[in-house]
Amino acid sequence: EGDSVYIVGAKRYEKNKVSDNELIVGTEHNTMYYYHLINDSLLQTGHENPSVKLEYTCPMILMHFPLNYGQTTSSAYKSEGLYSGTVGIRTQGTMTTTADAYGKIILPDGDTLSPVLRIKTTQTIFDIPDKDSYTTEETDNAGKQLETCRWYSKGYRYPVFETVININ
Repeated sequence: EGDSVYIVGAKRYEKNKVSDNELIVGTEHNTMYYYHLINDSLLQTGHENPSVKLEYTCPMILMHFPLNYGQTTSSAYKSEGLYSGTVGIRTQGTMTTTADAYGKIILPDGDTLSPVLRIKTTQTIFDIPDKDSYTTEETDNAGKQLETCRWYSKGYRYPVFETVININ
């Protein structure tokens, strides 16, 4: 917006208060993801696609850099948004990221890569009825869990293999 404000999703950032490489927008599977790199941490601040527009009012930490084998990072988050432009969404939960495996991977086409590092993220998602509510596993709210495993290898910009499991 002009020369003084960056607009990333629903958030506005004064240009003089963020460095050039702090704000990141990634696009994957018809969804735009919004990130904020602060010191050694990558925070997700929201995402949107044709059906959903979601802002993390308390952003979640996706990863600390560097993340070495055996290290874990975890954070709580809250989000608000709209589904189909009319239905309100409010969720909260935790995001846990762990570098939990290290070794060799044999890909489906037979190629072998070594070494690889597996990064596992587990996101718990609970619907919350209103802004002042708080929900945990102990309440009657039957949440869900999104588990993603990505295998990384030196020389590759993106994960060489990825699995996603949605647990209701």
